Amino acid sequence: MAAEGGVDIKGAYFVTEIDQNNLVMGTWSTGILGCINVGSLSLCCMATLCPCVSLAQIAHRLGMYKYWTVLTAFMVLFGVYVALALLESTVSKLFVFGMWAVTIVALLAISVIRKNVRERFQIPGSACEDVVCSCIFSCCVVGQMSLHVDSIDKDSCHFGPKDTLPGYNSQ
Repeated sequence: MAAEGGVDIKGAYFVTEIDQNNLVMGTWSTGILGCINVGSLSLCCMATLCPCVSLAQIAHRLGMYKYWTVLTAFMVLFGVYVALALLESTVSKLFVFGMWAVTIVALLAISVIRKNVRERFQIPGSACEDVVCSCIFSCCVVGQMSLHVDSIDKDSCHFGPKDTLPGYNSQ
């Protein structure tokens, strides 16, 4: 990994490392609100409206999990969410508990994927930071990870996965 160009942030110039896949190492390639700052409407929409697809693309791109495995897991969570919504009128305590449980599981999944991305790219931070960011800025976190691993083209809305990056094992 050789030091390459830098990131210019308000006049400061930081040397960054680039890995063999031309991805930034040691720091996020963009801030937490990166998808907004980049001005990519398709990326913002995908992270906000279809976060399960974006997360599946990210996990597949880094060889963490297969695209369809992640997508299926989130579809099951969504199915439970819908089933609970249909039962809401008859079983309110189950509904409230179930909705919270599904939400917490989804946010923890985002946190785990963010932690894995952060560790693979040697980005400083903590698991606590990953959980807090995922809970407060979940859509922004998904957009940030998508930009960092280049899992989506900034100007298109593609629902399939990009190839797993060389050097990452697909599970």
